Amino acid sequence: MSFLEILDMSFSYNKKNIFSNFSLSLEKGDHLVVTGASGRGKSTLLRILAGLENPDQGQIKLSGRTLFDDSNVVAPHEREIGMVFQDYALFPHMTIKENVEYANPRLIQAQEWLRKVKLENRLNSYPRELSGGEQQRVALVRTLAAKPRLVLLDEPFSSLDPELREELELLTYELLNEFNISSIQVTHQLNKEFSIPRKIVAL
Repeated sequence: MSFLEILDMSFSYNKKNIFSNFSLSLEKGDHLVVTGASGRGKSTLLRILAGLENPDQGQIKLSGRTLFDDSNVVAPHEREIGMVFQDYALFPHMTIKENVEYANPRLIQAQEWLRKVKLENRLNSYPRELSGGEQQRVALVRTLAAKPRLVLLDEPFSSLDPELREELELLTYELLNEFNISSIQVTHQLNKEFSIPRKIVAL
């Protein structure tokens, strides 16, 4: 049995078929990159997996647990899936420490997580006081600190300059591998020379 299974999934929006009988599988610890032009449904796929959208039909399983089918829909916060958004989605009224601890303030040690991305000295800063790259690092460790089984990456590096993009992309996958977390990244800027093994699917 695969770690993630998507079986015969269909999704339509405004009477337009985005997916039709779409199927996909992923093994534990694997990383998948989904590429394709704008409007092909890359971000929609992630939103469906996260539970932010529901497909018209199909089945989604994670570690043998059904997240979606004709008779069962698991709520987003119960799916053990984390998501890093393109715009980082940090809470502007919270400090960096509070952002990282948001999922579980009593269990998450923000300073230890921020040390992994060299931001432990910015605990009391607010998102507006950080650069785009620094905000991205906070968004990443906030997602990982919740200990998800699967992380979804919705073009989180697209607004960064090429050098910083490559640096943060490598850091992201090193941390995912450290904690043996599988991932799915959508992008239209695929780095074919990237050193960490990933599977690639085009939509």
